[in-house]
Amino acid sequence: MLSRFFAIVVLAFVACASSDRVALTPSELADILDVHSWHVSPEPVGKEWTIDVIAGVPNVASKHLSKGTALISLRQLPNEEYAFVLSHRAGRSSGAFRPCAEPETAASICEGYGVEFKDPPVCIVDCSQAILAVLKPMVGTGNERSIILKLEPALSIRPDSKTTVIPVP
Repeated sequence: MLSRFFAIVVLAFVACASSDRVALTPSELADILDVHSWHVSPEPVGKEWTIDVIAGVPNVASKHLSKGTALISLRQLPNEEYAFVLSHRAGRSSGAFRPCAEPETAASICEGYGVEFKDPPVCIVDCSQAILAVLKPMVGTGNERSIILKLEPALSIRPDSKTTVIPVP
């Protein structure tokens, strides 16, 4: 009987102690995990959003990419890599890239750089491309990189007797 009473008291104490916790908001959790995300307009039919790294910082329009239902996220990984997730009309794609070492034709800036994320993404000319982030070397000038979002023609595979098409849930 005494052990049952003790168990109830301990259980009540644990329940009361845990009720003082404050739940993390999504933005706090994203900040802790160093996740940067953007909702952008869905791509037109026949096109898809892709992520690319280009040398330099292009001239930009004074316009921002409009918000919508497509979701893009970047998260820093070890070894100067970034994981990305693109959830859009065509489905979901993900992967990792190392922007400080791309494009291959440019010198690496992996020995030290800062990242300036653009929120919302800044349009390049007609908004078929937009800057998500700019990488700037810590020492010296030049060698800047831009992580851009751009519209590309969607890949289409014509089904034949040897092709299996699996719909995306």
